[in-house]
Amino acid sequence: MYGDFATVYDGFMADLPYGDWCAYLHGLIQTRRPGARRLLDLCCGTGSVSLGLAALGYDVMGGDLSQDMLQRAQEKARDRGQRVPFYRMDMTDFSLINGVDCITAMCDGINYLTHHARDDFFRCAYDALLPQGLLLFDFSTQYRLLTALGDNTFADENDDSAYILVTHREKEGCSMELTLFFKQGEYYRRGYEEHFLFVHDPMDLADALYDAGFSQVEAFSFLTVEDIKPQDERIMMIARR
Repeated sequence: MYGDFATVYDGFMADLPYGDWCAYLHGLIQTRRPGARRLLDLCCGTGSVSLGLAALGYDVMGGDLSQDMLQRAQEKARDRGQRVPFYRMDMTDFSLINGVDCITAMCDGINYLTHHARDDFFRCAYDALLPQGLLLFDFSTQYRLLTALGDNTFADENDDSAYILVTHREKEGCSMELTLFFKQGEYYRRGYEEHFLFVHDPMDLADALYDAGFSQVEAFSFLTVEDIKPQDERIMMIARR
């Protein structure tokens, strides 16, 4: 769960094409459930996808486990004049009073879950969706986690902060050690976080979705509607209730 990194997340992720991601999601939704409007965006982080989808006309609410991320999302919504509610939610243990047309979980939310927790998420999502509703999520592939990232060190800096990310190949996925530096006057404050991204096989995910009750499952190379390939770094999955 992100803590200190939430305050600088948007600055370091500024190159992510969130507009393209939202347009992609919009296209997938409208070709499979025309007229869908009510949407829950889980693992919403600082709200970039939530706010982007709201700008496309969806009635969006965002959910995340990190209170620091949610605070930043709420600030962004106020700054943009968008009325999008954000709630602290555990994606593996949630329920809704009123069902939604779609649930999204973008930017590796699934990779933070063990297989057991993943199954809990799928069951909660199924119960929260209206009939024929859609669950849409992406995930980093084994190729990305164990080969593209693997055992490596990454670093970046801007005017008031910097980070060093050390990644390690593990049996079940990729462990990450994130060291942060925040400029405070003439000095820097240091922060530290540990993360673990689990490898998930797309066929296993499909089986788990069917086991949860979903009637149809699709998988595509990310940002396309093409069949998945061995060297895809990110895959998009869609499941219909």
